[in-house]
Amino acid sequence: MLNLLETHRSHIILALKALTITVATLILFHQDLTIIFSDALQSEITNYILAIPIIFTYLIYRKRKKSSE
Repeated sequence: MLNLLETHRSHIILALKALTITVATLILFHQDLTIIFSDALQSEITNYILAIPIIFTYLIYRKRKKSSE
């Protein structure tokens, strides 16, 4: 029971760290990201930029899922 609680606690801490890093990155690069995404929405050549974060997140999730098996 104690080991399960410690595992759950470590998952929560890891999620909080990842969330903190993500939020800090978004705050730091807010203006740059706004420029990039507005350009991606306006240009047909650069609109693939919007798909990169989604694909990257999917690949990380898939890799994580395979490594846990």
